[in-house]
Amino acid sequence: MAGVFDILDSIFRSTKSRVAQELGVDEKTYTQVIDHTCTGWEARFIISAMFEEGNSIRKEKARKIFNQYVDKKDKSS
Repeated sequence: MAGVFDILDSIFRSTKSRVAQELGVDEKTYTQVIDHTCTGWEARFIISAMFEEGNSIRKEKARKIFNQYVDKKDKSS
């Protein structure tokens, strides 16, 4: 059964890496915003938008939502 959990862990790690890369941030920043800062709805929207092919308007909206939290974090540092 441990094999299944290893596979799931691998999938989640590659997903996190891909979405962080799409957003132009490191995984630590991505995790902080998605897991602790934005709402659940915003997190789901951001992640799903980054996996959509050919919908640049939705991706841009997701980036704006995400970046508003990154910008707040940068200003408070």
